[in-house]
Parts: sequence; C-alpha cells; structure tokens
Amino acid sequence: MKEIFKKIKEVWDLISVKKDWENPYYGSKYMTLDAIMEKLEPLLNERGMMIYNYVLAQWGVRTIVMDMESGETIGSDFVVNEIKDPQQLWKVITYGRRYNLVSIFNILADEDDDAQSFYDENWKAKKYTKRIFDMKAFENLKKKKDKYTYEQVMKEISDNYSIDTEMEEKIMDLYGITPADLFK
Repeated sequence: MKEIFKKIKEVWDLISVKKDWENPYYGSKYMTLDAIMEKLEPLLNERGMMIYNYVLAQWGVRTIVMDMESGETIGSDFVVNEIKDPQQLWKVITYGRRYNLVSIFNILADEDDDAQSFYDENWKAKKYTKRIFDMKAFENLKKKKDKYTYEQVMKEISDNYSIDTEMEEKIMDLYGITPADLFK
C-alpha cells in the first residue's frame, strides 16, 4: 500500500476544488462531482491511477482508487438506506460518489450539507451496529464456499455485516471474481 499512499498524498498537495454549486434549499455551497472529477482526472492520469465506482447490492456505493502500476487499491463506501424512488436513489448515489472522493483525497468540503435535500425531514437513519466480517467469518465461509454463490454471500454480508475493502477482495479472490466481473 506504500505506492498508492505516496500518489494520493501528491494529489492531496495539488488538488484545489472550489464550491461551484449552491443548494437552494439550505443556502449552502458545495462541489459537484463534475468539478471534482475535472480537477482529479488529470492528476490521476499523470500518476497512472484510476477511479471506479459501483453500487453495492442495494445498500451503497463503493469508490475504488487503483494505482495501475502497483495494482494497489484504496476504497471508500457510502451507505444508502432504503430509498425506493430511482431518481432520488441516483441523486444519493451521486452524492455518495462525491463524498467518497472527498474522503479519499482529503478535499475540504466545509458546509457541504446538500444531501439533506434528498431526505424527507421526518426520515431517520436506522441506528444499529453491524458485526464486522472478520478473518474468523472468512475462514467459516471458505469451508462452506461451494454451498453459496458469490452473490448470495455478498447479499448476506451486506444485510448482516460491515466489511472492509480488503476482506471483500479476499472473498472475490475466493470465488474467482474480478472487479470487471461486477460490471457484467
């Protein structure tokens, strides 16, 4: 992970994104995903890095940054809770992609509360703690691997566990899944 962190630090030192949009409901300013990507893409291309995003089985969006030379990755997840309207869901996913990039690249985003406009004022986030899918759980999964598909395993994990990127990659390796397979 040493190489990717060096490159991310270089990007941190160089990136400057201005808040280019205003939330009319809250009067706050924020950076659009387009503005962030416009600044990030050249910096990443110069360093042989790429970003990809994907939706995680109805519960969130994952953003992965990859160093194409070393193959190292770092990721960030944004959880989406029970939004049934597709247009609202897409807005929240876009917010999640922006949030993940701001987190990974340490982009200052003060006063960024525009996600509030996507939630009904009476909406309350579920407050519960999920168990962590750890090495013990992974070892148990290895014993039962042939009983379940990758999709079944990930659905069970997303419903009942919190999982980090490294552990998800171990599960993908166990089932012979590549990131490209997730886009098929």
